[in-house]
Amino acid sequence: MRFSRASLVTIGLASTVLLALSACGGGGSSTGSDSQAPPTVRIALSSWVGFAPMYVARDQGFYKKHGVNVELVPIEDPADRFNALKAKEVEAVATTVDTFSHAIASGAPAKIVWIPDTANGGEGILASKDIQSVEDLKGKKIAVNEGSTMEFLLAYVLDKAGLSLSDVKVQNMTSDQAGAAFAAGQVDAAATWEPWLTTALQKNPKGHLLLNTKGDEYAQVMADGIGFHKDIVADHPETVKKFLEALIDAYAFMDSDKDATAKTVADVNKISVSEVAPLLASTRMVGLDGNKTFMGAAGTDGPLFTVFKSASDFWKSKGKIDTPVDASEAIAPEFARDLG
Repeated sequence: MRFSRASLVTIGLASTVLLALSACGGGGSSTGSDSQAPPTVRIALSSWVGFAPMYVARDQGFYKKHGVNVELVPIEDPADRFNALKAKEVEAVATTVDTFSHAIASGAPAKIVWIPDTANGGEGILASKDIQSVEDLKGKKIAVNEGSTMEFLLAYVLDKAGLSLSDVKVQNMTSDQAGAAFAAGQVDAAATWEPWLTTALQKNPKGHLLLNTKGDEYAQVMADGIGFHKDIVADHPETVKKFLEALIDAYAFMDSDKDATAKTVADVNKISVSEVAPLLASTRMVGLDGNKTFMGAAGTDGPLFTVFKSASDFWKSKGKIDTPVDASEAIAPEFARDLG
């Protein structure tokens, strides 16, 4: 479920890291017009399981293999990650694509270079059994957390069916509360995540799963991205390439050594190895081939561009941004296109 992004590393640790970086002048890395690549590439991220390849690449020495020094900086709040990027206290940020859309529009100097993961059925929409299609949601009472990625998913789904949020009766509540409200029969539908997609139906026999994020149609809406500072993308593309080559090795390792992968994920999240499998199952890792598809071939825009634009339009409609950034200014597809 998406709540796992807030994960098990404390906000206090994030604050400590930021203070430490500030105290040492941001680490002294070189960006912009400097001819030298940064000595260390610092990636601001959470311990979300979709970011596991970055941790695996660290633990298995793949960054060193490809000649790039990488430090993974745990910062749980996405806003704090982008503040660190603006201050050049980190060189890159990992977070959801829809978060990139409003952060970049608000001045974050980032360009998305990679999609590490998408959803894999952990999020979805529950509905009463008389609602058999998205079109049937019109005029219905739907529980969803306003201003969240789950509301973006709902808006995206409705748009594909020729509807909008104004065509439904939105009931604002957290995603957990939405699941509980549907379980109690208090709403016609709910945009929520696991475990509520399962437990709510156990408690409400009049409901069913209308759709979820398993498969390509909606999984991409819940995609994560890795965005580098635009100065790094422009002036040090080889650094970005080396980082991504290490990630590609990590994907292959994760397929071949499940035990070592589980240990890394368990250590990062401070959970037992036995708890790792359900986390990994809720997420679909996106390797090189998947990224080539997301970015699109040269001269064409892949699905990532569509998702970014949809997210930008959504956040503008919610008043979070004034002027959306064109996807072509926020995405650097050449890295995935040229690798392999």
